[in-house]
Amino acid sequence: MVPVLVVPGGAVFDDAVREATHQHRIGDDAAHWMAILAMDAYGWLLADLAPACVPLHNLAQARRAARSGRLPVLLPFALMRARDELPHTWAVTSDSIAVWVAGMVGARRVILLKDVAGIYTTAPGHCPSPALLAQVDADTAAASGAVDPYLPQALARFFPLGECWVTGGTQPSAVVALVLTGTPEGTRVVQGSQQRPASV
Repeated sequence: MVPVLVVPGGAVFDDAVREATHQHRIGDDAAHWMAILAMDAYGWLLADLAPACVPLHNLAQARRAARSGRLPVLLPFALMRARDELPHTWAVTSDSIAVWVAGMVGARRVILLKDVAGIYTTAPGHCPSPALLAQVDADTAAASGAVDPYLPQALARFFPLGECWVTGGTQPSAVVALVLTGTPEGTRVVQGSQQRPASV
């Protein structure tokens, strides 16, 4: 079994932070840390829904949990407060934070789970038959809105040699295939030096 570390998104808790930011004109620093706390909140929710998961605050705890057969869910607030290395902006979401964490733990692959199967030639629903792309460069992925705007910089800075994939979080088989075998279900996001022709 390949060790897995879950970095949660913010989900509805993040939406609440965005709404509060607009309503109360909250500054960038406060909004950033509130959004990270939203990730912690969603991590607690995930861990409660899945008994095999265990919510943890640091990487040492995560390693111990993985060795014991549990699925660690990293609550990133404490770690990010201790190592404040990412910009305080809405351009940074759980996408870039997952890449940042992957670099710290020495992972070889980061999988960004979305509500679609990967990155398409056009957004699903905007044309009769959008094509799922096998591979795109990071700048194109960010420009499409499929990943956050900071992701190209996060990959170059924190995860230059690792694999980054976008796949559907609602498709368990695709996630399992990527985690266990590396089978390319979804879209691989590469940096410029890694590019090769993509099949569609």
